[in-house]
Amino acid sequence: MRDEPLVRLPAALLAHSPGGDGRYVMGVDGGATKTLAAVLDLQQHDVHLGHGGSSNADAVGARVATESLVRATDEALDRAGIEPERLDGAVLAIAGTDTEAVAEHVRAVRPARWLVANDVVGAWAAATGALPGVGAISGTGSNVFGVGPDGRTWRAGGWGHILGDEGSGYWLATRSLRAALADRDGSGPRTALSEAATCVPIVGLVRPSGAPAAS
Repeated sequence: MRDEPLVRLPAALLAHSPGGDGRYVMGVDGGATKTLAAVLDLQQHDVHLGHGGSSNADAVGARVATESLVRATDEALDRAGIEPERLDGAVLAIAGTDTEAVAEHVRAVRPARWLVANDVVGAWAAATGALPGVGAISGTGSNVFGVGPDGRTWRAGGWGHILGDEGSGYWLATRSLRAALADRDGSGPRTALSEAATCVPIVGLVRPSGAPAAS
């Protein structure tokens, strides 16, 4: 089980196959919070952006994630004034433990040349030029992916905020609040975080249904 890589490299990522007129390319950063699409005009050096909601299937499901991707990419293409077929290449790098379900939905509504990959694969490819090396994501979530000289791949992390995301913004925030609450309860050591953290919104989030909010 430990010898099986969690992420496999899409063959299309390593073998570029031109499909448009060589002028336009598109990249998409899809996360649990938002989706950002960017169409680059290689002749005019202009960037046209599009925005959408969450495209992390772990958070919203494959169908809603695909809708967010389509919304963001359509907006970017509209601002560039081109049809999807004009793109020479498109890579949709999205967060989540399994991107294949989203890839199937995208292929059903957009050109088959559009490549859907895990966001940490996109980070690795952009940083290394798809050569051996390591890419790391440490934002709201965290994920690390590497490719060895022999082409073997390995991913560590990327399990989401419930099971993992160590070192991420979410992980740091929850650990900080837990430390402050432990101080408040007397079950943990004193911490400077207690002065910055407030417990009123947290209590409000977990109050019983129908109970009045804290004043």
